[in-house]
Amino acid sequence: MFTNKKVSWYAILPDFLVFLFPLAGGIMLFNGFNWSIFLLIIPIVILSLGGNAFIRSLTCKHCKQRELGCPAAELFGEK
Repeated sequence: MFTNKKVSWYAILPDFLVFLFPLAGGIMLFNGFNWSIFLLIIPIVILSLGGNAFIRSLTCKHCKQRELGCPAAELFGEK
């Protein structure tokens, strides 16, 4: 077994909360619209939503830790 630690949704919640920073910036943007802030928020949103999922889709399918008992694979239902 790779690790005895169990991964839960509570443990990965901070990863998902990263999306709140661009969202809060977008809300603040509507209060006082500024194109420069808008252009700076767009890459952050793209990276926070798509970047992590893309990297995991490339690495997880070739990862040997899944065979040893990866807690993340068990959490997301991949056996």
